Amino acid sequence: MNRETAEKICALNARTYDRIARAFSDTRARPWDECAPLSGYVKNEMNVLDVGCGNGRLLISFPQDLQIQYTGIDTSIELIQRAQELYANDPRQPEFFTRDVLSLQTIPEIQSRQYDVVSAIAVLHHIPSREFQTQVLFLMREFLKPGGMLFLTNWNLLQIDARKSVWRHAWERWRMSDGEWQKKYGFSRKELGFRDGMTTWKSGSLSEPLYYYSFTLGELARLCQSAGFCVREVYYSKKGMRAHWWDGRNSVVVAQRV
Repeated sequence: MNRETAEKICALNARTYDRIARAFSDTRARPWDECAPLSGYVKNEMNVLDVGCGNGRLLISFPQDLQIQYTGIDTSIELIQRAQELYANDPRQPEFFTRDVLSLQTIPEIQSRQYDVVSAIAVLHHIPSREFQTQVLFLMREFLKPGGMLFLTNWNLLQIDARKSVWRHAWERWRMSDGEWQKKYGFSRKELGFRDGMTTWKSGSLSEPLYYYSFTLGELARLCQSAGFCVREVYYSKKGMRAHWWDGRNSVVVAQRV
């Protein structure tokens, strides 16, 4: 995938999340099962950076008496506004900023900070191209203290019977002509590999496109290692329990800055 197409896909995803923000937020009102292991890493007085925070959902994974300094970053203006509304009276006084994940270093308020934990929950699979994926991991590493922990989850799009899967994406791409694809998405389908997928987020009258990349566990581990992390755990997860690639809903990676 060339850089121009990757930039178009990033812009497309940002537009989609702004358009679906309210409906999307309403479906994200309880803790993720996959985030339960974070409780073992996040302690009192720690600084937590949540990259691609959406409506701040990760915060409900932590008890309110756990005194953390939380910073949430998201590319969607609408989702950040929703997060600010939801946590306006939260005693932990979380901070929320709108910024593309590829430009975290341009946020003046956090430029000189380092965090104990950086999370990216269901985020990296929205980043197209190996160049941009690697760039995001390097940026997150720079915001971690030495020995700090990175916590990643991504949808496992290799599931055989999943509604959103690499297999379904490939079939739908094959059914469309390049002209139809170009008209719908604004770039050539020839720019996509087998594990690049376009899907549609639907709710009521909303129907908006979203890009996903389908990672393997080994691929995620190697990417983290190349960005300067020591991988501590990597596994597939289903409802918070470890699973196989064919039925695990998410992949989970826990890595440490070395």
